[in-house]
Amino acid sequence: MYKKCPKCGGTHVQLSQERSKHGCLWFLLFGLKFIIWRIVKYCIGFMILICFDWYMAIIAKIRNKGYVWHSKRWFSGRKRLYYCHTCGYNFRE
Repeated sequence: MYKKCPKCGGTHVQLSQERSKHGCLWFLLFGLKFIIWRIVKYCIGFMILICFDWYMAIIAKIRNKGYVWHSKRWFSGRKRLYYCHTCGYNFRE
């Protein structure tokens, strides 16, 4: 299934990865909270990996089916940004 541009309806759309960059002032104000949140986020992700994903992957392997890891969503903090080559419009999913 192709992604469509909400502005022109074109299907010639490209996905790009966007990362946010912060400076020294942001780190001084919010750095400790950010580091604590990252630790909590990774702990939750590892709990999902250990308690849910491993068992579901084993069951899917026994049934000869593929499995999409749910803990992968916790570890990737990237936003999806799309660019339409037809009209030049940028939009997020």
